[in-house]
Amino acid sequence: MARPDRVRHPQPPDRIRARRHGVSGGRLGGRRGGPGGERQPAVGAAGKLPAGLRVGGLVRLASGGLFVLLLVVAASSLSRASQPVRNPFTEDAAAVEEGRGLLESVCAGYCHSVEEGESTDAPDLFDCEWWHGDTDAELFRVIRDGVPNTRMQSFGGQFPDDDLWRLIAAIRAGSRCQEDDGQTTGTPR
Repeated sequence: MARPDRVRHPQPPDRIRARRHGVSGGRLGGRRGGPGGERQPAVGAAGKLPAGLRVGGLVRLASGGLFVLLLVVAASSLSRASQPVRNPFTEDAAAVEEGRGLLESVCAGYCHSVEEGESTDAPDLFDCEWWHGDTDAELFRVIRDGVPNTRMQSFGGQFPDDDLWRLIAAIRAGSRCQEDDGQTTGTPR
């Protein structure tokens, strides 16, 4: 029931609303009312969609494209993560010596002990217990990126990747943990 104290404003005719939105022909798109009740196209005389429809379509198209792009990136990084990364300096004695120099000047200079029996609050790099991974690739990531919420800072921007690999080769060469095949390894804590 309509209240007498309120004035109802009638809807403007379709031709006025159509003109406001830039559509000619007297009908807004998507509404029934053509001959036989079929839908009328939402395209104006110049062949353009009203601005509101153009932007919405572009936003949907862009968001769909972004979703596909994210799927492709995620799939490629998963395939890269599953490939084992090998240390190129494992068998290079000169590189291991360079890595030892980095161990003594950088790692021991900040936190870690490099001599057996030395006590520090940082993990022992030469025992069989690893806190954040035990493969060379995982050690590389820890040294390069650091470990959040710990004292282990990132060294990736301070040294070239080859120096980080030399450092890992030196850690492996000095490890007190040997498997049956002679390979050094660690066990995550």
